[in-house]
Amino acid sequence: MARRLSTPVSKPSPRRQARLAARRERPPARLRPGLLALAVWFAAGSALAEDVQVRVAAQKPPYYIGDPVVLQFTVTGFDEAPDPSCEIVPEEPLPGIRGRITGVSPRVSSYMVQRNGRVFQSKTVTLRIDYMVTADRPGEYQVGPFLIRQGNKQARVDALPMVFEDVPQDPEMRIRLVLPDRPLYPDERVPVKIEWWYAGNMDNILNLNIHSPLFDQFRFAPDAEWNRRSSRLPILTASGRVALAAEVRQEELEGRTYLVATAERTLIPERVGRFTLEPITATLRAATAWERQRSPFDDFGGSLFRDLMGENRRPSRTTLTRAIGEPLALLVNPFPLDGRPESFAGAVGSGFSIDVAADRTVVRVGDPIDLAITLHGDGNLAGASLPPLSADGGMDPDRFRLPEGETPGTVVDDAKTFRVSVRVSDESVAEIPALAYSWFDPEEAAYKTARSKPIALRVMPAQVISAADVVRRTDSPATALADAGDEEQPAPGAAAAAGESRFSLSGADLAIERDPAVVLRDQRGGGRTGLQLALYAAGLALIAAAIADRRRRARDPAVAAVRKNVRRQRARIAAAADLPKQKAAEQIAAALRALVADLPDVARGQTQSLIAECESIVYAPVQDGAAALDAALVARAGELAERFRRAARRLPALKGSAMGTTRRITAGLGVFWLCLGWPALAAGGQPASPAELLEQAVAAYRAALDAADREVRLAEFRRAELLFARLVGEDQPGRLEGIRNADLYVNLGNAALGAERLGPAILAYRRALALDADHHRARQNLDHARTLLPEWVPRPEEGGLLDTFFSWSRRISPHGLKTLSAGAFLVAAAILAASIRWRQPVLRSLALMPLAAWLVFLGVLAFRWSAADERVAVVVLPEAVARSADSAGAPPRLPQPLPGGSELRVVETRQEWARVRLYDGRDAWVPQSAIGLVANHH
Repeated sequence: MARRLSTPVSKPSPRRQARLAARRERPPARLRPGLLALAVWFAAGSALAEDVQVRVAAQKPPYYIGDPVVLQFTVTGFDEAPDPSCEIVPEEPLPGIRGRITGVSPRVSSYMVQRNGRVFQSKTVTLRIDYMVTADRPGEYQVGPFLIRQGNKQARVDALPMVFEDVPQDPEMRIRLVLPDRPLYPDERVPVKIEWWYAGNMDNILNLNIHSPLFDQFRFAPDAEWNRRSSRLPILTASGRVALAAEVRQEELEGRTYLVATAERTLIPERVGRFTLEPITATLRAATAWERQRSPFDDFGGSLFRDLMGENRRPSRTTLTRAIGEPLALLVNPFPLDGRPESFAGAVGSGFSIDVAADRTVVRVGDPIDLAITLHGDGNLAGASLPPLSADGGMDPDRFRLPEGETPGTVVDDAKTFRVSVRVSDESVAEIPALAYSWFDPEEAAYKTARSKPIALRVMPAQVISAADVVRRTDSPATALADAGDEEQPAPGAAAAAGESRFSLSGADLAIERDPAVVLRDQRGGGRTGLQLALYAAGLALIAAAIADRRRRARDPAVAAVRKNVRRQRARIAAAADLPKQKAAEQIAAALRALVADLPDVARGQTQSLIAECESIVYAPVQDGAAALDAALVARAGELAERFRRAARRLPALKGSAMGTTRRITAGLGVFWLCLGWPALAAGGQPASPAELLEQAVAAYRAALDAADREVRLAEFRRAELLFARLVGEDQPGRLEGIRNADLYVNLGNAALGAERLGPAILAYRRALALDADHHRARQNLDHARTLLPEWVPRPEEGGLLDTFFSWSRRISPHGLKTLSAGAFLVAAAILAASIRWRQPVLRSLALMPLAAWLVFLGVLAFRWSAADERVAVVVLPEAVARSADSAGAPPRLPQPLPGGSELRVVETRQEWARVRLYDGRDAWVPQSAIGLVANHH
């Protein structure tokens, strides 16, 4: 390599150009190690296109059955794209011979030629086609002719003589193809197992090819993907080599230990009949001897590189062996005609189920109902069709208008969904009946049927609009007054019909929650306050314990010894009063000396004077009758000991740095306590469970749905509304008791909407969303109720800062956020306590993450409460006149009254009046009795 790099760069000589051209014509390097020589035929057959030339290179014999033989076609005259095709077109059948393309490599050569002062560009495209031929039986064959096509161009290559020799059986290898021991049925998903058994040395395996005619005769589902860590089993198919994910185990058989690799494919029979399958085969090439691979650079650097990469040897001798499985027969039966249900549409498998969902449950005769029909099951979901909706007692064609033709479906994960539209043609229809879906179970060879759940419907008569019902739109109240002067007033019946058409419930979900365990569960979270306080208390306890332990470990031992000595000496002085005079004086003097030794700056002169008096008593002659020491002297010693005690208490018990850190932590805990008190304690209320009241409300609601007369229906809905209002505590103004539950508010809103009271309905839906911002039925019915308002009424804008940056918080209730904030505080406190206990600054930095989460949760709660302080309100009366001042005599602020259900914000209140602001920025005054606050129960 060094010599090559040092050679000057110059134009190659003609001889070198010839060598380079010959090298470019060689087969690719990946074929040369496996091919000892190449026999070359120059287009024995004539090319059908005059400008197409084909050269063929074949692997040198011997050829063996099951071992692919490499052919290489070099084609000149084709275009660079598209890839050509190559197939064997024998004049006589060639049983057991198969071939396939393994790769196409184009090479484009372009050069410039100058002739007579003109420059010509020449371009040559050479395609190298790698083709593999495999034989399943030994013998002499004329393989071919081969037909190579690319668009309108094609070339024909004559047949090549090939002799395939038999391969000896390998006693250490077995191969099995496992099929179900039963008849199969069309479009069934049939698991097929391939088991390869080997008892030899796995390190000597060079190549393994597994083939079965079954892989080419039938269709298979896409094979499961494998990861790099899993084992793989290679098989040969007509479309190429496929690596299957395999499971490996060990088995003992006939005294040998086999390594068994098992892979699985899914067969999909498409033809009916009996099929005889050739045995599956496994052909193995293994090395029987190895030699050290030498570097082409005389072992300078090359061998070292291969040693490092583990490529320092190559096989010097190889052997080819084979294993043959058992011949098999495959029986595919047609579906039986006896007992075939009308709802059978070709589904094959097990465990099918059908679910039906309707987009509306209150309709008029002739209104469309969109149905979403979802199939689940283990089988051919992709090929399953939708049977007629009237099959097996389904939807009666005399009462429903059903779709015609085949309905396409969409497969997502393990379900297939069909979307159809039906129309009710009979007013007496009370439900969408259960739909039947049948499938064939191949394991039991029997048909089975599943049915959906019926869906209750409320069908109203179709509205007939006459010419008298058609009115033009009034653009302004002045126009309306002018028209009223010229035209007659509408009749009461016409007004009622207009009001009924206004309250179209076809877009609302009128289903209510009836389960007392769900509806009567108070969502204010009063029961969770104890948990939140326990989490905060646990965090504070951990920090307090860490601080106490740190103070204990950071305490100055010298100060502790001084304090202990002061306590001991005070006790000795107090006990001296009961001793004889000289002994008492000696003990007091010793105690004072010990105190002065530890605290020399405390009352030094007085202490020394008292010690001298005690010593004079000790050394004085003993006198009879002086058995006790003077009480005044003992008292003076006690006062001095008390001064020493106070001085010892003033000594710093902690080391300087530890004392400063402890003070900072204690101050921080005080700030934490001030911050955490309000989110945990801002919950209250006592849950109630009036199940009988709920049962009455549900019964009234059900009676309203079943009522045919409009007046009866409105009265029952109104009764249900009042009963639900009693449950939430709205039957008495200002009452705060009751149950705060999103499903209960949705029930209240549905009853009010059915009673055609739009204002209370919208207010109830808003309060439900205040408790559960992600409640689907509340959101859907609120959107529908807003469509019933006049177009000029401004609507609140959806979304905001909280929805933009914290959209996830909508799915969490306020009390859930409080619990999460308490949990985040506990985690932060635990990490901070560990940092205090073991003095690890890294842990203190790590505590910032849960602390940040705690602050985020608190921020979201604060944002919600600040938004609630805007005092959003809804007009609950049928209409309210918006005036320009807080007086009933003030002129109207708006051209027309605010209809019930108008949403606004309260700016200020004055006695019985409230100044409100619409969502388009206009202000007005309305009576407080005409509006209801959304945040009244939040």
